[in-house]
Order: sequence, then structure tokens, then C-alpha cells
Amino acid sequence: MIRFLQISLLMLISILLGTLTAFACHKGDFTALSKGHYKWGKSAGLLQYTENITISSSTSTSCDMYTAYLWQQYDSIQEQVAQGQGEHLEAIARFSGCTEPVTEILKGELAQNYQTLFSSQGDPVALRNQIGIVIQNNEELRTSCQGSEFITS
Repeated sequence: MIRFLQISLLMLISILLGTLTAFACHKGDFTALSKGHYKWGKSAGLLQYTENITISSSTSTSCDMYTAYLWQQYDSIQEQVAQGQGEHLEAIARFSGCTEPVTEILKGELAQNYQTLFSSQGDPVALRNQIGIVIQNNEELRTSCQGSEFITS
């Protein structure tokens, strides 16, 4: 009976923390994908595993893998957009569903629109939406990139 209560309590805590985590994703807390909400970070065991599963499955919010990637790599992406080349721009092309032949066009368009892309400094949702606008404003990119949907914050 005690074992049953322990397991039930653990599951209840896991569900409660998972719910709170999903709510945090709605508020733009992208750090949970890499370190967790707990003071002990990734070493939280079952609770951390449950949290990461909740975050990974919450693709209807702004806390998806693409936006989390933009958040985690924001400074490097900003630098590579200014240079017009780099592995992060290749990743953005893949996330945006761009075919290989238009990847170079996307890199050039991103570089040309640097000021607009980074007008909301440090905001991955705004950056993602601005990338979508860049794609939509170029006819070749618009027809070749299929993953440039907009999201709300």
C-alpha cells in the first residue's frame, strides 16, 4: 500500500510539473529544453525526463524545436546572417523547408534583411516570423520553402 502511494504521488508530481512546464513554454521559457526548470538541471532523473517529453510534444505553442534552436543559437545566427553564410543558416533553410537549390538565395535574402530580422533583439519568435516574411517576399523562396509558417508569442 505504501509503495502504491509513493508511485501515485510521484506520478501526480510529474503531471503537475509537466503542466507547469507546458505553461512556461507558452510564456516563452525556451531554456527548459536545455537545462530544465529545476535548480539541479539535467540530473533530475524522471522529473526532468517528463518535463522534456512535455516540452517536445508541445508543438502547437511557440516552444517548438525550431524556435528553441533560434533562441539557443541566436548570437551565432545573428553573426552568420551578417556574414551571409554558415552552418546555422543551413539549419534555418532546413527548418524552413527550403530545397537545396534555393539555400544560397535564402542566405543572401537573410543578409540583405539583417536590420529587419534583428529589430527585436533576442526574440526568437520575432526572428522566426521575420524569416517567414523574408521567404514570403521572395517568389522563388515562397514556392520552394514549405515550412515558413508564422507563430504567435
